Amino acid sequence: MVNKQTGKKIVLSLVVVILIFAAAAFCGAQVRCGRYTPNDQDDWRLTLVNADHSVPDGYAPTLLTLSNGEQVDERIYPDLQRMFDDARAAGLSLFVRAGYRTEDAQEKIMEDRVDALLREGWPEKAARKEARRTVAQPGHSEHELGLAVDINSHTSDEWPLYAWLAEHAWQYGFILRYPQGKEAVTGYAYEPWHIR
Repeated sequence: MVNKQTGKKIVLSLVVVILIFAAAAFCGAQVRCGRYTPNDQDDWRLTLVNADHSVPDGYAPTLLTLSNGEQVDERIYPDLQRMFDDARAAGLSLFVRAGYRTEDAQEKIMEDRVDALLREGWPEKAARKEARRTVAQPGHSEHELGLAVDINSHTSDEWPLYAWLAEHAWQYGFILRYPQGKEAVTGYAYEPWHIR
């Protein structure tokens, strides 16, 4: 016979187990809504690179060169091309402004940004801190993975393109990596063109 206290513990345990299974099912459904369902922790799509996590040692993407000379990891190309085809069908004119970068290229971009701020009169320390809001440190850029692209429009009004990307990129396995209002989370300024 189960006493009242033990009965309450059993019921509470069952409720917790049910909630855990319900949450897992919900989260799984959310991931499966798009095309991508990760199968393990070593999945290349889950490689985290940011200010706190550097490009893994020995990481070497197999690059594919786009028609404009930019390069991307060949694994993202089919989905990137589908996204571009559908964006063009929606009346948008777009291109990859930046794809894969070497660590040296990232270093040059950082130094160019710091130099520009110094020319504006920023003190050195403040210029470097400000530059890190919009430019990743070398070795810490998603572009060094070949999995991120900066997408721009051939027209002067890029906002319709950015709105389309924000709404549709997930359907092709991409995300808007640095969304507006999430600067404190991502560590970077809003970049409506940066898709990962």
